[in-house]
Amino acid sequence: MTKNEFMEIVNEEGLKNYNLYDENNLRSDELVLTKKNQNWIVYATSERASCVTGSEVIFDNESSALENLIERLRADKILASL
Repeated sequence: MTKNEFMEIVNEEGLKNYNLYDENNLRSDELVLTKKNQNWIVYATSERASCVTGSEVIFDNESSALENLIERLRADKILASL
């Protein structure tokens, strides 16, 4: 998955509460994709806008990280609707 494909899915499905590559300061209850060295890291933030322990998943490629982020955003949307 590319960043453009990611953005198409986000827009089509109305997904929100994400932060790609530190475009914004961390906010509470969002999903984050960041790159450190040669790894892409996806994690969730808490109500205090800090990384939730155990939520980090590390990938060696951007495509897999974006796919994981989409899956988490979809789950977050379902939970928010309950």
